[in-house]
Amino acid sequence: MDYGAEYEILPIADAAYTGTLRYSEYPADYDADTDISSFVERDQIIVAAACAQGFAMLQEYSDSAAWNAIYKSLRAEAIAEEVPEPDWLPIARGFSTGHMPPGYASHKNPFYSRR
Repeated sequence: MDYGAEYEILPIADAAYTGTLRYSEYPADYDADTDISSFVERDQIIVAAACAQGFAMLQEYSDSAAWNAIYKSLRAEAIAEEVPEPDWLPIARGFSTGHMPPGYASHKNPFYSRR
């Protein structure tokens, strides 16, 4: 169970287990010119987004659109690299369209309508 910064594993573990935990990582604040990005090989994405924002603030909309396209392309590549496969595979089961089972008392069901 996820409680924000803490997790509870159920049932209570009776041995040592190895697991994987996914989380979102936010970039660190930069205070000096020597600070290094925590995103390995992702600096181009940050630069492209900053350029798009900067040109938009200067009302240079054609340059902003060009940098925004570069940003979206780099971002899509980064997301494709980070997500090799889905981590949730739902199993869909269809609803029955047949008759109710024998002995089903529809008059006792509060959600049944005789319209």
